[in-house]
Amino acid sequence: MGKISEKYMEIKGLCDRLSENDRSFFDEPMKEEEISAWEEEKKVEIPVQYKEWLMKSRKCDILGTVASFYLPRESEFIPEGYMKIGDLMGDGEKLCISNDGKRLVSFDHGEEDEYEEFADVLDLIIEILQMEAEDND
Repeated sequence: MGKISEKYMEIKGLCDRLSENDRSFFDEPMKEEEISAWEEEKKVEIPVQYKEWLMKSRKCDILGTVASFYLPRESEFIPEGYMKIGDLMGDGEKLCISNDGKRLVSFDHGEEDEYEEFADVLDLIIEILQMEAEDND
């Protein structure tokens, strides 16, 4: 099992454990052909790890507002040359990829943070979910 698959399973397991209010939702996976067709149509390259995530869930909401991920989309609230792929922490933070797929950046109230890979974002989410689970124990 790959790194993203392992993290997906860990996140899904933590969400199931914390799902007292059904605050998490994981949509059906995308097929690789669907992702390739989308990339070709939009002229946007999706990073490999994010493609792996989309092949687990086309769209998801993780524990309410902890995180949401979906197909890249344009947004007036992010710089040109980027597509939004998610919302983080429910406070306006946007996770984005550059159109060439080489940068993964969060934009949060004028601040910009770059991530080396999508797995780093998932590690932060796992950490938050684990803290939430400990608080519920």
